Parts: sequence; structure tokens; C-alpha cells
Amino acid sequence: MIFSAMAAVSLGGGAVSFSTLESSLIESGFLRYLSLIFSDFQTIVSLRSHFVLSLAETLPVARLTLFFVFILGAIISLAFLTKNIKPLFNLKKICLN
Repeated sequence: MIFSAMAAVSLGGGAVSFSTLESSLIESGFLRYLSLIFSDFQTIVSLRSHFVLSLAETLPVARLTLFFVFILGAIISLAFLTKNIKPLFNLKKICLN
């Protein structure tokens, strides 16, 4: 039962942190730099070291880390939940008899 609560909290936190991450990516200009790959590829190739540094500078690392922590927590708790789901159903059958 604790794993289902952890999964719910992790998925909820993941949704909130995703929206925060999305707004952070827009505010920092990361998506504008990333869109240059599709619009001006030749310039990106010629200035690739500067481009990579620009991407790294605008990446919101703290919010990205928080998002991945929530997603990892959801995956782990869902894995434990699916592993232990069968004994829960057997427990209900035992209690009914």
C-alpha cells in the first residue's frame, strides 16, 4: 500500500515539475537555441563548440534533476507495486474466507 501512495505522489510531483521545467526551458531560451538545429544547421556545424556551450548555459539543471527524481521515484514505486500486487489479491481471498 505504501508503494501505491509513493507512486501517486511521484506521478503528481512529476506532473508539477514537468510544467515548471517547461516554463523554465522557455524562459531560459534553451528552446530557441535548440530550434537553431533545424533552421540553421550549417552555422551550428561550423560553431558547434560555442553552440554546445550555449545550450549547456541555458539548461535549467536543477529543475531537470527534480523532474527526473520524481519520474525515477514513480518508476521504482510502480515496479515494487507490480511486484507485490499478487500477494495483495491473495490476502483479500484469505480475508474473505
